[in-house]
Amino acid sequence: MKNPDSIPKPIIYSLIFIGLGIASAVLGIINPFTIIATFPLDGIPAILYSSAIGIILCTCVYGIIKRKSWALKITLGWYSLNIIILFLNFVLFVLNIQEVIKLKQQHYPESTQLYTESNVSFTAFATFLLGIVFALYIIINLNRNKSYFNK
Repeated sequence: MKNPDSIPKPIIYSLIFIGLGIASAVLGIINPFTIIATFPLDGIPAILYSSAIGIILCTCVYGIIKRKSWALKITLGWYSLNIIILFLNFVLFVLNIQEVIKLKQQHYPESTQLYTESNVSFTAFATFLLGIVFALYIIINLNRNKSYFNK
């Protein structure tokens, strides 16, 4: 017999994927440098950006665990928006790959040799692909388990 208070496995897996996003946000706070499209964020702006994402994701996790209906809406909205952002960021990255490489080399001069066009392209593609897969997984599984949010 299934415990009605238990969290379904797809929801648990979605929480794990959201947790990876939280870990990424924490790393963004620890190492405050990111490039959004072709705009570098360094220091306080990067920390604020990563903190905002971390707060949104922590709010999603809290609401999902507590079975709040607003969490379903916020999480679906966030990951739908995330897919659009990932796509736009990837396209702008690819169109401006040389500028992105230059920004990375300027910020991490000790790793200049790592920032080749093939390495940066692969990293951008892998990030885009994983982000899309995680976002779609979360969207699909939360939609399939809407009843979880009905107490």
